[in-house]
Amino acid sequence: MMHVVTGGSGSGKSAYAEQLVQEYSGKSAYAEQPMQERDGRAAYAERPAQERDGRTACAEEPVQERAEDVGHEKVLRRIYIATMIPYGEEGARRVARHRRMRQEKQFETIECYTGLSRLRIPERSVVLLECVSNLTANEMYDPSGAGEGTVRAVVDGIQSLHRQAEHLVIVTNEIFSDGITYDASTMQYMAYLGEINQEIAREADRVTEVVYGIPVRIKDVEDRVPHSGQSQDGRSRIENRREEWNDDEETGKRHGDCVFHVLADSDAAV
Repeated sequence: MMHVVTGGSGSGKSAYAEQLVQEYSGKSAYAEQPMQERDGRAAYAERPAQERDGRTACAEEPVQERAEDVGHEKVLRRIYIATMIPYGEEGARRVARHRRMRQEKQFETIECYTGLSRLRIPERSVVLLECVSNLTANEMYDPSGAGEGTVRAVVDGIQSLHRQAEHLVIVTNEIFSDGITYDASTMQYMAYLGEINQEIAREADRVTEVVYGIPVRIKDVEDRVPHSGQSQDGRSRIENRREEWNDDEETGKRHGDCVFHVLADSDAAV
């Protein structure tokens, strides 16, 4: 299962993605025990990324295997792949705060800033990759990154995770709606991120946009009846597009509206 979660800043997408991982991984193996220690072991593993060319890159060796059972039930491991480079004291404090929050949810954290395709994870894992926008910036701007090969590097890394993980939840960002023209470098970054988002959405089993804390389902390949704006193969579908032009009597200007008719979907969940 590959589930892409998108949304704007402060939309609640990260919290929703963590909730999905908890649901996909099943109940906690240590729900009744303190989180600080489990039989003398750390509650979760913090794996620093490997140094490469003076900068931090993704660890190449596999995460140590560990099997956990609840009765006869095998519990899927929760692995969080962090992509934000912690610049300065404020960045370090933010990362530390997020780690403490994830500790309560029994995530194992792996830092991976570039070179995602080299990462090896254990079997029977539920992986949360957060987030594609940071990973794209790292590959594009960091000396250890892929530069002009950013799109392929990020997509290849995500495909590698998809092949390894039992379930993969990916957080990305909606940054394309402000209508502002930025400098050439930023516009190139947005173009790369847009291309990556399209590729991973095509491959995903599910795509959800979180709006004001509300998850809005965009794509679900398991649906027998596609949602509004979605074809049977999960791709976007808009029917009977037409333009309407109107004259504004007060300003004397003419404006156009695009009108779309989509199929109704009575069981669409929001």
